[in-house]
Amino acid sequence: MIPPILDHTALAALVKGHSYLSRFACDLTEYADEMVSTPVICFAAAEAGRAGTAEHVLQFCRIDIEDLRASDAATVGQLVSEGLDWPVAHAVVAGSPSPEWPSGRTVITAIPHRYAGLGVELIPLSRLN
Repeated sequence: MIPPILDHTALAALVKGHSYLSRFACDLTEYADEMVSTPVICFAAAEAGRAGTAEHVLQFCRIDIEDLRASDAATVGQLVSEGLDWPVAHAVVAGSPSPEWPSGRTVITAIPHRYAGLGVELIPLSRLN
């Protein structure tokens, strides 16, 4: 399994008790060998949207907070200059093909329309019940 990426909206849903994401995160914590990632800018945006999100998310030991690498910063900056929000831009870069993930990674989000045309595979939260 290629572990998915949770964007800021997925983190917010997790903290609000989204049933699928809660079960998924708990299963990861107890059983999985893989880690789900959340880009650090998504992590910060989720905390900015609701205080306490960071502490809640950090309780799940299989959720990795993924740094913004220097090599990806220019791409994130370019996407922001084209009108994307910072957390969406970082999730796009994290989900795009890379040497580590040649086929890319799926982004779980509540706002799939914000990713339209950006070449990232998505799972809308509305399909996870």
